[in-house]
Amino acid sequence: MNLNFSSRATIASPAKINFGLWIPFRKPNGFHHIVSLFLPVSLQDTLHLERGHGKLHFISRLPTHFEEKLKPAFSSDQLSENLIGKALSLFSEILREHNLPPLPKLDVTIEKRIPSPAGLGGGSSNAGAILRHLASMLPPDDYERIYPAIQERSLSLGSDIPFFLNPVPSLVSGQGEVIGHIHFPSFTGIIGIPGFGFSTRVMFGELKKTLQSDAKNKSVLAHSFRECASLLKRVWKDSGSNGLSLPFAEQRSKESKEFLSQWGQAIPADSTLAFNEFLDVAVRLFPESGMILQSGMDALSRTLSLETGQDVFYGMSGSGSSFYAIAPGDSDSANTTRALETLQRDFSQINWYSIQSF
Repeated sequence: MNLNFSSRATIASPAKINFGLWIPFRKPNGFHHIVSLFLPVSLQDTLHLERGHGKLHFISRLPTHFEEKLKPAFSSDQLSENLIGKALSLFSEILREHNLPPLPKLDVTIEKRIPSPAGLGGGSSNAGAILRHLASMLPPDDYERIYPAIQERSLSLGSDIPFFLNPVPSLVSGQGEVIGHIHFPSFTGIIGIPGFGFSTRVMFGELKKTLQSDAKNKSVLAHSFRECASLLKRVWKDSGSNGLSLPFAEQRSKESKEFLSQWGQAIPADSTLAFNEFLDVAVRLFPESGMILQSGMDALSRTLSLETGQDVFYGMSGSGSSFYAIAPGDSDSANTTRALETLQRDFSQINWYSIQSF
């Protein structure tokens, strides 16, 4: 094996949006079972890797208030104290277990553009991007041997990280480890990010989901997959697509089989709002912030729809506070630009970013 870092490597680390987020129950291990469509988007951090001494260099490309929120996470220049460093440690550990040569010491420079906390998966994306890149540098035989371990154990670092090992549109369920790739039309859109964020831990804690019997779990899970399938049917109908594509490598998971069975029974949704269970939690816990969030979502969906001349799909991403509106298809970028300018003028308290499918 030869991991050659004689030259610098540059890696794209995309954000994701949750196109619908259902949380049907809490698992026996204390984690929550989710059902969501993850869509990678063009808003992204950039990572630079090179041989070095295990140092982390932070370059902010963020508005000042987001930079201040993120500074504590990057206060040390030691990689070992950051999620990126934990990903490197995991990779090194897996190399040792498979009797492969050690990973050389690396320096990582991160250009941060994804705000946090916002529900866009920025930190998980960084860790996934590092693991994805290092794995890609292995010879094919070594890659085949250790990649399953990377997939399985990356979950211990963060529930979104398995998705970011291969950031393509996906149906994600379980704790985040059950992933099935889907066909999703290309899209353009806008993300809005208020100057406040919601703690993922607090938001999950407020859900108060109870442990259910296996029979009850199956029932509520089926409902989540049915709602998810309905939303996808509406997207494909509006974009002219006519099929479901779930190209799994080997065996389809139990959850994915359940999704396929519900797909045939799904009723097309009337609403273009992608349901997110955390939205009600945010409004209940933080009424003032929730009001800003809802008014911003309404303004965004209305403005983008007027400029593009079509229905747009919108919703909150993750546990918030970011929200988005997307128009499936290759919409005229000039229309999106006009919508962005209108929003920046009329809702300057929110940060607005134009996005495309990644």
